[in-house]
Amino acid sequence: MGFDARTSRLREELSPRNVIPTLTAGVVIGVLEVVLASSFAALIFSGDASVHVPSAIGLTLFGAIAIMTLVGILTSLPPTVASVQDTTAAVLALIAVSITAEMPPESHETFLTVVAAVAVSSLLAGTFFLVLGRFGLGDLVRFVPYPVVGGFLAGTGWLLFKGGAGVLTGASLSLASLDEFVRAEAVKMWLPGVLFAVLLLALVRRYRHFLIIPGALFGGLALFYLALLITGNGVVDAKTDGWLLGPFPSGARLWEPWTIEAVGRADWGEVFSQIVNISSLLLVAVLGLLLNASGIEQALQRDADLNRELQAAGVANVAAGVGGGIVGYQALSLTALAHRTGATGRVVSFVAAAVCGAALLFGTQALSLFPRPLLGGMIVFLGLAFLVEWLYEAWFKLPRRDYLVVVLIVVAVAATGFVSGVAVGLIAAITLFVIDYSRTDVVKHALSGSTYQSRVERNTEQREIVRREGERIHILELQGFLFFGTANSLLERIRGRVHDPNLPPLWFLVLDFRRVSGLDSSAVVASMAVAARHRA
Repeated sequence: MGFDARTSRLREELSPRNVIPTLTAGVVIGVLEVVLASSFAALIFSGDASVHVPSAIGLTLFGAIAIMTLVGILTSLPPTVASVQDTTAAVLALIAVSITAEMPPESHETFLTVVAAVAVSSLLAGTFFLVLGRFGLGDLVRFVPYPVVGGFLAGTGWLLFKGGAGVLTGASLSLASLDEFVRAEAVKMWLPGVLFAVLLLALVRRYRHFLIIPGALFGGLALFYLALLITGNGVVDAKTDGWLLGPFPSGARLWEPWTIEAVGRADWGEVFSQIVNISSLLLVAVLGLLLNASGIEQALQRDADLNRELQAAGVANVAAGVGGGIVGYQALSLTALAHRTGATGRVVSFVAAAVCGAALLFGTQALSLFPRPLLGGMIVFLGLAFLVEWLYEAWFKLPRRDYLVVVLIVVAVAATGFVSGVAVGLIAAITLFVIDYSRTDVVKHALSGSTYQSRVERNTEQREIVRREGERIHILELQGFLFFGTANSLLERIRGRVHDPNLPPLWFLVLDFRRVSGLDSSAVVASMAVAARHRA
């Protein structure tokens, strides 16, 4: 794209029609990202190591800024928004726990060792993404079955709904904690946010105007502070009662270049001992990135260059790793939020990164004025949007077996986690494919020597022998791909001919492989078994 085209595109994004939803989405996503970065920092430095959380928030915010900005610039599919990620943060938390178990958790050297491990993970993830993108391996995700992508989106919706409930109440939603959510104190916290989410979903599904979501947010903000004014409660009371975000750590300097100090003072033996966990992080990250990118294609209804997306995330993670930031990549949920709000270009990522930058430079106290029901309600709204699309609307669009795969993935995600849920869906989809393909008849034609003869010129006596004994020659013209699912059915078909009492005993079996595209080892073994038994 030339300079004039880029200028024209930027001018269009900043037009009055687009600038309002872009700014609104950017600010909301930026606030969400600050909350995510803060929670991931607390996740990584938990327990006795929690004294390092303020510094860790600075590192996660730095990573979020780098990832949002660079992916926003390099993505092939604006308004794709990137984010630090929960799945990789969970692996980093495991790495941090392993390190702090071997070192004094409150010491500065322990903090620097964890920082070094985080930086190495981000640098390796970035390099891994770049290599995969450079060699064109991003398109492998195209082989993921459509129901698995749908189940991934529905599972993302459930996790968003669950995360939104956690933001609203401060508790994790599960069967074990369900009784806590039905108590009067908890209902008072989550009911306004859920009502906001349901109302917003109904409005968005009924009307397509770009001001629906911004208007709902600003309207909700005004109603919240009007309610405080009417009830005589102040901001301090609202904070005490948990109606506002926070508390966030105070202080203007959240980030320092800890990675430079970590080079000389970290325990690199402890870092290298985490190579297995770091390797698993790389696999989780690349799977999550490609599935997110595929989901973004479905959400935006446009094709992405997956290899370019890998390289964009690679550059972003290398930059984040230099500053100690955690692994991140394209975020399906935040991109869907930007898209549903009406943002169309790259500016939304820059606005969100600017919000994170403001929190990094000036502290996070201003964010504590944002009502918790609105932020949690937005997350619940996005989760409900995915769930409605893939658990309700998909019922009328997908074949029943494909729909059951979607439901199976959602149940598995809710019960065992995101990665295992997608793995269960892949296994189910592959199993269904094998069953379907096994039912395909690999025999194009079944002939006998009486009806199908060679072009060799024969004399009268020979032609009479072929005519009389031709039924003893069984010819099978095969087609497609022969594998364990179809090889057994072929073997059973041959057995049926051998033991057919209505036909003369079989002398010759001819298998024509001209139309066979390939065969696996089980098909080879079956063919050899047929030959051996027939010779016997």
